[in-house]
Amino acid sequence: MRPIQYRADVEFVQALRCVEYRLPKKDGFRPRAYLAALALRYGLMGAAATHYLLESTDSCDEPYVLESVMAWPKLIADHVSIEVGRRLGHDDSYEATLLLARWSRRPLQVTVPLYRRCYPLEVCLQAAIEDFSQEFEGPISEGSRLWNKRRAVQRFMDEAAQSARYALNFFDRRQHGLEEVPEIALLDE
Repeated sequence: MRPIQYRADVEFVQALRCVEYRLPKKDGFRPRAYLAALALRYGLMGAAATHYLLESTDSCDEPYVLESVMAWPKLIADHVSIEVGRRLGHDDSYEATLLLARWSRRPLQVTVPLYRRCYPLEVCLQAAIEDFSQEFEGPISEGSRLWNKRRAVQRFMDEAAQSARYALNFFDRRQHGLEEVPEIALLDE
């Protein structure tokens, strides 16, 4: 194993722990909208970890970082099934895990090309949120009546903004070499 592969594993595990300590609240979400909010949070944390890795490594190590990015959905599936699946409370946790893993890939598909064009992380995260909310508009407002769709979308966007804040704070902690511990989440960053 190359040193960059080990570093990538460490950074992605830290990102998973960050989400584990900061799961979105289920209040006001339909089941699939909650999965979309959680998938976005996982995706934004993965984007922050990727951004940090690409920024802090040599260009010759970039292919190894991108290889690790390809494994991000599998890491999420394993993490959800082992660590947080019982806290989700879905009837079919296997299907929910697969959806989370698949949907969480989308923010990385948006942010990695933007990083290569030298966009800052904040801009990358915002672009990922906009793309994700358009791509998954159906699940976000699914089951809401016409007059409640706006409220469902607003609830999702509020949670997305919170996820972006967590990702930026996670990125700052990674730059300073701080570990993800539950106490930081209890203090609300």
